[in-house]
Amino acid sequence: MVKEIFYWIKTWKCTPVWSWVRATYLFKQGLYKEASFYYKKGIQNNPNHKALFCAYTDLAQCLIELGKYEEAERYLLKVTLSLRSSYTARIRLARLQLWLGQPADAAWTLYRGLKEHSHRPDYVGLYLYSVLEGGGASYLLRSAAAAANKLKSANIESPLLKTALAKFSIERGKRELGVHILTTLVEEGGDKAPVEALFTLAEELLKDGQTAQAKRYLRRALLISPNCPRALSLLAQLYLKSGPFYSPEYAVQLATTACKYCGWLSARELHILAEAFYHTGDQLMALAVASKARLRGRSLSGGYRDLDQLEKLIESLKETVNPRRSN
Repeated sequence: MVKEIFYWIKTWKCTPVWSWVRATYLFKQGLYKEASFYYKKGIQNNPNHKALFCAYTDLAQCLIELGKYEEAERYLLKVTLSLRSSYTARIRLARLQLWLGQPADAAWTLYRGLKEHSHRPDYVGLYLYSVLEGGGASYLLRSAAAAANKLKSANIESPLLKTALAKFSIERGKRELGVHILTTLVEEGGDKAPVEALFTLAEELLKDGQTAQAKRYLRRALLISPNCPRALSLLAQLYLKSGPFYSPEYAVQLATTACKYCGWLSARELHILAEAFYHTGDQLMALAVASKARLRGRSLSGGYRDLDQLEKLIESLKETVNPRRSN
């Protein structure tokens, strides 16, 4: 713990808050529950300390590791609402919101700090990616695309920014170009390839029926980001495609795990689980999960982009579960 003490004195130039020093040490040991206890203790005893927002940010990461996503989000919101310039808290919050299937919220989180961080390619890349994922307002898309193209013109790029620009190309009808860029990124980037590149490329390959290749990329994504809901749910979709991999029972397992790791909060993951239950013939469970997905989707600030498809699934299930009596 000596290193933590020296780091504290060097960074904050004041007497350490021992609860936070201990919390940092425990966090590095992977003892997140114990670390969160000491972070909260320090916050309670030092509500006006200059390092308070740093403690909030670190506590939020502990809570994320413990699966307490909504509590983590509240702490990160406290930081981002008070400190527009906080890069770490804003990125962490946006990634949490994407994890929970809230891409529109992630886009707004990053938009509010764009002025301070428009020079950072990873920040801009995640911003553009979030906007495209959420199908956000047109002015958000213009803002994100302009910031991304400005960095690209200045030869300031990163794998994540390239991923977002490739996704943008696909959305704008330049699918061949976008897929080529993504393929280059994931094949040449190795372990440094962004998970977002793997997601996006796998989705495009699934559209073309290239399930084996898509599966390989999604497995790689899970190696980079274990328990990632998006990778798990995309794999579930893969096993719902007709062909040699078709296995609705396994798709239910994968989609259920995806929902578990996002706290049953993502409309998208719930929707895929409902589709998986539908394929197994368990229409009652499909209807229950689909109804939960609709409720969650309607509560999202930017809406759920596949809500129309979800509504059609629900209507079809209702007809099957409760058929109309003929006269």
